[in-house]
Amino acid sequence: MGVLNGGLYGALAGPREPLKAAAFGVGLWALMDEGLVPLMGLQDGPAGSTPRGHINRLGAHLAYGLGLGLMALALDKVLPDGQ
Repeated sequence: MGVLNGGLYGALAGPREPLKAAAFGVGLWALMDEGLVPLMGLQDGPAGSTPRGHINRLGAHLAYGLGLGLMALALDKVLPDGQ
């Protein structure tokens, strides 16, 4: 899941901006954790978790997005153009 979403970010992001990637992570939280995953029956829906649980998962997705953005930015600096 992380690799697939990282590839999606890389394909769609354009210029690498870590804050844009953090927003991407928040979007993943809203779409996946709060929407699709409960619909697939893999976890309880939004009402089935405490506010602390929602904030915990939001923080994890925010950290994922920020890390993704920082890594993409670092790779852009070290890889030659066209790679």
